[in-house]
Amino acid sequence: MGDSATFLSGLERLIPEVASPIFIADGASWIWNWVNKHYPNAIQILDFYHAMEYAHGFAREAFPEKVNRKSWIDGVKNYLLTDRIGALIRHFECLESRVKPEHLPLLLKLKAYYQNNQERMYYGFYRDKKLLIGSGAIESAHKEVIQKRMKLSGQRWSKQGAKAILQLRTTKKSAKWNQVIQIAKHGKRAA
Repeated sequence: MGDSATFLSGLERLIPEVASPIFIADGASWIWNWVNKHYPNAIQILDFYHAMEYAHGFAREAFPEKVNRKSWIDGVKNYLLTDRIGALIRHFECLESRVKPEHLPLLLKLKAYYQNNQERMYYGFYRDKKLLIGSGAIESAHKEVIQKRMKLSGQRWSKQGAKAILQLRTTKKSAKWNQVIQIAKHGKRAA
């Protein structure tokens, strides 16, 4: 809860001291600005799903026929997974003169997104190094641990109540529930 500064200050306390941490995120500039400032040696990976989501957004509009859309998307995926992002951006540039005028803004947005994140999109290399290229596991954990409990039908939370229940929920899901039991029984943490 809170703004990006609140989130980032809390996150900093959780990141272990390592030579080259790995960050996987979407294309939000505030995230990458923070990573560049605080972790200049970090490996930065643009979430593959987000990269493909942008391509799908353009393809749904520009290629109304499912077969053509799938073929184009498969091509984009191949370019990305084989580290040919520069060639893919050049492909977008060639398309600029061939798409319908109403689709051009979406294509330009897609191209800009890929250009802005080009150095974070070497998915073939990352996979060869056995690195994750998506944040799905984290997003799934967020859904399972936080949203599943906080968004039940009829639930309304004060900020204080939400923080308390989230602390309990993360403790339980982290297999540290015995600490809560000890505090409840004895008023102190288990060793």
